[in-house]
Amino acid sequence: MVVKSKVRKWGKWEANENSFARGGQGLVYRVRDTSCEYSGIFVLKELLNPKRNERFSNEIKAITLLSKHAHVIDIIDYGSYKDPDKPTYVMPEADNNLESHINDESVKLSVLECLSLFEKIVSGVEHLHNSRIIHRDIKPDNVLMFSGEPKISDFGLCLIGDMPRVTETQEAVGPRYYMAPELEDGLFLDVDFNADIYSLGKILYFLLSGGKVFSREKYKLRHWNLSEIKDDCRYEIFNLVFQRTIVENRHQRLTCNELINEISEVRKKYLDHPITTLENKIPQVHTSFDGTIQQLSTLDEPEWNESLKIRKINNPKHSESIISVAFDAITEKTAESFFYELNRYHEEINIEKMSALASKLISFHSVIAFLDEEKQRELIYLAVKNKGAMGVNAAAKIFNLQDPKILDMIALRVEELESESLEHLLMLSVSCSYPNRINMLLWVLSHEHSKVSKGFIVAGLMHEGSDKAIDGVAEIFREIKSIEEYPELFQGIAWSSKAHSNIKKLIWRGGYNDDIGCSLEILSELSDEVSDIDKK
Repeated sequence: MVVKSKVRKWGKWEANENSFARGGQGLVYRVRDTSCEYSGIFVLKELLNPKRNERFSNEIKAITLLSKHAHVIDIIDYGSYKDPDKPTYVMPEADNNLESHINDESVKLSVLECLSLFEKIVSGVEHLHNSRIIHRDIKPDNVLMFSGEPKISDFGLCLIGDMPRVTETQEAVGPRYYMAPELEDGLFLDVDFNADIYSLGKILYFLLSGGKVFSREKYKLRHWNLSEIKDDCRYEIFNLVFQRTIVENRHQRLTCNELINEISEVRKKYLDHPITTLENKIPQVHTSFDGTIQQLSTLDEPEWNESLKIRKINNPKHSESIISVAFDAITEKTAESFFYELNRYHEEINIEKMSALASKLISFHSVIAFLDEEKQRELIYLAVKNKGAMGVNAAAKIFNLQDPKILDMIALRVEELESESLEHLLMLSVSCSYPNRINMLLWVLSHEHSKVSKGFIVAGLMHEGSDKAIDGVAEIFREIKSIEEYPELFQGIAWSSKAHSNIKKLIWRGGYNDDIGCSLEILSELSDEVSDIDKK
């Protein structure tokens, strides 16, 4: 036997079922309009506790004072139909509230959707503030959802203009997790609109975190930090909003209008963030960790760094597409990221391609600087083996290069060196020995060179110290008339760490004019004196 629910009536409103909700103030029923003025199902709220009559009336007064707004709940009807101590009001039935909406597993809001939803909530609160109403009870439960659109509801704790407080002075108001600090003990009388801003900051966090709540200002702690929770550095952007909303000092909080403007700013920063633009260009980047050649060719430097960072974290298989475009994509700002990528897969990459990429990588100091000696040597060796001139020129310019094998490889390709690279190689050859050093120095000597280069050549040959090397230096000094003409040559002798033992060999070669011969004798005497001092 089916027992029918008792039919309840409040004027033209009728309920065919028992109340479906019970709050601190009253019962809630689903009702319909028997006069047919309004079609559909509505919600009727009836006061249960007469002691809360003033608060209930306050809620009705607040809503009826407001002009209509897309994101503030409407009251369809209100009155005391059965008992003066049990007033009622009727409003549209919501699909659910914000808390249920966000916790619904079928609802997955993107960051941009969260921001859009939040802006609508703020616009509703701004409408209240413009009407001199402070809500004081903003929380997900009190934001009702209608086909995905939010409406602010439950005005029982609100303050209206200069009206006296409804709550007792020692009664805390608002939800614990969303309540502004000044409302916690109920003693703070000078409540203003900033109290709602604090709660709105918590609402934004609730939306972006997917339903997490915390007390006071804990968003700063690692356990509650959104970028840590989401493992996404873009969420750091929203701390700019939290710092001006979820803050104990109410004077540091934004107004609703400022908050809306701030949301516009952080949205732009989020959209412009390289991870976001990367996702737009390569939607599958977080799943395949790769892209087509066409997609990859559109990436800028920050996007490349983010893409390669994602690959470094997930360690996917080698990407031929990335290798195909890497040479053009390697820049000062991306070189370090590409090094890590290529280093992981170098055994799978064609040696010719790898040496070409290495030649590009070593041209950037940022890569060489952080490598250990072994990794640095491997990369430079690969670069110098490349057939193109880029690698050998870049290697010659590495200021602390002292590996004899690599220097010898560069020396064998001296004809390919640009002037700056050649000068660097000559400087490196001043004190570092390698098999082809003397041949390289003598080859450079027989070709065009700067005065500075000639000084380095002399220093290198003097350090070499062989008969062939000293003969080469002697030829240089026979061609000049005075020390003033080429002071760099005498500096070159001074630069050589083996000058003392080899100057006399140079003097014995002879064939110099008197000025040069005298200068060499003086240099030899000075060298002897320095040597004696060193021995002492």
